[in-house]
Order: sequence, then C-alpha cells, then structure tokens
Amino acid sequence: MKKVLFVSNLKKCDDNMSSTDIMTFNIIKGLNEGNVHLDLFALYDDEKEVEQLLFQYSQYCKKMHFAKRRLHEGQSKYYSTICSLLYQWNTNYYFNEIKKSKITDSYDLIICNKITIDEIVFGKVLKRVTKSSKLFEFWSDPMALAGINKDLFKKTPRKWLFKIIEKKALRNCDRIIYGTKVLMLTQKEFYKKESVKMSYIDIAYCENAYETEPCCNSKKIIYAGNYYSTIRNILELVQAISKQNEFTLDVFGDSDLDLTGFNNVFAHGRIPKAKLDVVKNDYSIEVCLLNKITPQIPGKIFYDMLSEKIIIILADGPMQNEIIDYLSKYKRFLVCKNRFEDISKLLSTQLNNSANYDFEYLKNNFSPMVVSKSLIDGGMV
Repeated sequence: MKKVLFVSNLKKCDDNMSSTDIMTFNIIKGLNEGNVHLDLFALYDDEKEVEQLLFQYSQYCKKMHFAKRRLHEGQSKYYSTICSLLYQWNTNYYFNEIKKSKITDSYDLIICNKITIDEIVFGKVLKRVTKSSKLFEFWSDPMALAGINKDLFKKTPRKWLFKIIEKKALRNCDRIIYGTKVLMLTQKEFYKKESVKMSYIDIAYCENAYETEPCCNSKKIIYAGNYYSTIRNILELVQAISKQNEFTLDVFGDSDLDLTGFNNVFAHGRIPKAKLDVVKNDYSIEVCLLNKITPQIPGKIFYDMLSEKIIIILADGPMQNEIIDYLSKYKRFLVCKNRFEDISKLLSTQLNNSANYDFEYLKNNFSPMVVSKSLIDGGMV
C-alpha cells in the first residue's frame, strides 16, 4: 500500500466552496477510497479553522498535520508576488512550521495541491525533512499564464515575474500534473525544459450531482459567470439566441457589456453562490463560455456530469480545436466553437435531440477514486 502525504490549503466543506475547493475534496475522497495510506498536511490562515478542518477531513485520512500559511488571503497581489519570489530562497519559516506540526513519517509520495508559494515551499521542505521518495505538484491552474492575456505567450512584466517563480517551483518536483490535457499542452510550450515531467489527469464528477429528471423548462438556457469583454466573448452566443425564437438566455454575472436590446436575452447581474445554486434548478440547459485566450476549463462543468442537465461548452482562443478534441472523451458535453454560425447550428439541431448519457461509462472512468488513482500513478501524457 502506497503511503501518501497530501499538502493543501483546505477549506471547510459548505455551500461556499470554490470550484478548486470542490476539486480538492474530490481528490481527498478518492484517495481515501483507493488502496492508499493517506495523511493530510493542511495549511490554514486562522487557528480557529483547525478544529473544524479536523472534524470534516479526519474521516478521510489516517493522520492530519497542520501548519499556518505564510501568505494570507487578503494580501495585495503585488505584495504576494514579491514575497513569493523571496520565500523560495528563505525557507526557515517553513522548517519551523513543519517542526511544530510534529510530522515524523516518511512517505512514498508527497502531493502538493492548489499551488501557491506556500504549497510549493512546504512540499520541497517536507520531502527533505521526512526523507520521502517523490514529490508531485498538481496544478489545476497555471501561474504565469493565468488571468487576462491579450496574447498568451507575449512577455509582460507580470508574466515575467511569475514565470521566474513558477519555473523554480517546477524544477523542485519529480512530476508536474495538470487538471486538463489542454493546460498541460500549453505549459509544455511555455516551459520546454520541464515538459518531460508534465502530465495531466481528468476531472472527476461530484457524487452529490446524481442522475435526476430534467426540469420542465427545457427552452431556458442559463449562463452563470462574469463576461468582461477582455476575457470572454459572450456576444456570439447572445446574437445566436436573439436571432431565433425557440430559446431564452438568462445571464448571471458582472461585465462591462450592456445586453439590453437583444431579443430573448436577460442580464441579471451577479448573485450570491447560494442563491445561484437555487436558481440553476429552474434550468435544464447550462452554457459554459471559455476564455478568449487562456486555456483553463472550469472544473464546475465536470462536477454535474451525473445530472441530466444539458451542458454546452463554447470553446474559444488559440487552442479551441484541442479543447473540443479533449472534451469529446467524456461523451457528455455539447461542444462547439464560440462562433455565431456554430452556436446557431447547435441550437437548431443538437438541442432538439433528447440526450442519452452513458452514466456507467462516466462512473467507470471519471469517479473521484479513478481520477485520484491516476494522480498517484503520475497522470497521463
């Protein structure tokens, strides 16, 4: 049985969990269900969190150790960036926190998750202190290529600084694993010297999103997410909806665009996540609009794979062909390019056909346990 230490900034399990927090919980749950001896090394911001984290996560592992993060949420991104650059060379804080955690075991594998500079340095120091065999880094998002990029690989001061931090982090580990194949391919291009260590895993569904009957509002489509014009191009979808009279589109999110005046399109602004989860129950069709440049695919689209909801994904950016090819393996999503003609065709043809999803295929290939096993095996290339 492989002995694994999972290092992550854990969050309490509630309705306000982010997409990354849900992915983290899925991985932990999957590792616990597999043939693994799992210990958790949980990073926290406030000591008040420790008791609740222990209560919620201890059932999924053999042991839990705790350490306080050096970088705290709420600090400015500029301060955090400079600190991230310095902390990789000054590791005394991390040695002291590990000593206070009283961790003594050695591991076959240490996995660093939800990568920030804290996970990076804690992972490196933990491998040395515990004399563990291997260190994997799991990146659900990139560092230098994250955010708004008018040109994916164009050099900017911010990107240059983060690339220094990220490159050093990638050198410290034995394996670099990404949340999707598309992200891995992009990072291979950006960090060619480290590309041989790169692989990817698929994203698991959430087991609480079980098979349900589709709701009665089969002609109502929802898009939930911000749609600033510098990041995402929602106008192709809006124009496709407004040119036909069969479907309506409700949009929930912040933007610099004014969508009033378009037929069958209703913009509601951003609403709290708890309220949004209730609102979504009135829709049987959900649209996910991908970024214009950066290659991230939101984890939230995968969590609902076991529901009867129709999920449309509009691929955009320089890697849209790779995105469409990758998502086809799930046999679950309706995917097309984010173009008026392609969206119009999808609306007029594919949505009129009843969806028949192979839930057994999804359960056999994308469960938390299957995906977590792929992670400890080093991912796919």
